[in-house]
Amino acid sequence: MDTETDLLARLRDIHLPPVPTAESDLWALVLIVIVLAAIGMALWAGLIRRPAWKRECMRELERLDGLDPDAAIFKAAALVRRVVLSLSGDPAFRHLHGTAYLERLDGVFGGRFFSEGAGRILGADLYRGVAPTETQRLELIAGLRHVLRKARGRPC
Repeated sequence: MDTETDLLARLRDIHLPPVPTAESDLWALVLIVIVLAAIGMALWAGLIRRPAWKRECMRELERLDGLDPDAAIFKAAALVRRVVLSLSGDPAFRHLHGTAYLERLDGVFGGRFFSEGAGRILGADLYRGVAPTETQRLELIAGLRHVLRKARGRPC
């Protein structure tokens, strides 16, 4: 049997890897910066930046803040009709009114805001001759902002 000294003599020395140079650290830093810049540009271009039609809708909704409730709701109705005609491209939509109109709006935007929420005022209530209240105007504009922000699609 080998003695302890013979066993220890057969062991090889442990060699440490070379010390990294500043050049390899620089390349890693450059690579990280490039990847982060690419991710930032992708987010800005696709996720964060709203399409132009959404920005225009939001500007138009802001213009409704200073109007009286009657004028604001009629302009909001015209805006919604333009957006839906543009998004859906359905010419039959022009002839809808009342409950069918509100259900079609719910179908285009998703949810039940128009048939069950504050958007009901854009249906038959719009033509009944009853003056809308300031509260109805505020609820409609807030709801339209929410609905238009999450709307998907591109105008035709």
